[in-house]
Amino acid sequence: MSSHTSTAQVDTSITVPSLQLNFSDPEVVAALKAFVHPHSKSTWILLQYSSEINALTLAGTGEEEAGEEALRSLRDELSDAHVMYGCVRVSVVGGGERSKTAFVVWVPAGVPTVIKGMVHHHIKSVSEFMRPYHLQIDARETSDLDFETVHDRCERSAGARY
Repeated sequence: MSSHTSTAQVDTSITVPSLQLNFSDPEVVAALKAFVHPHSKSTWILLQYSSEINALTLAGTGEEEAGEEALRSLRDELSDAHVMYGCVRVSVVGGGERSKTAFVVWVPAGVPTVIKGMVHHHIKSVSEFMRPYHLQIDARETSDLDFETVHDRCERSAGARY
């Protein structure tokens, strides 16, 4: 029987992202509390993964008028290099003027495949953290966040259309 000693080296520098997310960043918590407060002027919030990919950090917030301006401002902050999660208020008409909140999941084509795969594992916990919202929009490119399309989806989420 021959003995074989392997000289193969194991690369221990590879980091596998955690399936657990940390939502405790004080800046994120404060921004989300401000966004969900009923009398808040905040109309959008955007989060992205921290450098460790096991926590979310604040990428931006805005106080533009709910609707097209808020959506445009959120879109301007999106990065083709990062998965991002956000919420934006969109004004709708029906039974009086009111707004609906859309939860946006931004997964652009330029993001590495391993990071895209993490979205599948993290989406449930992120969506629960970002509640309440009326609908989810999965976006791969900015055209997926065209105001008319998002507004129409928000209006349809408002209930009965007579």
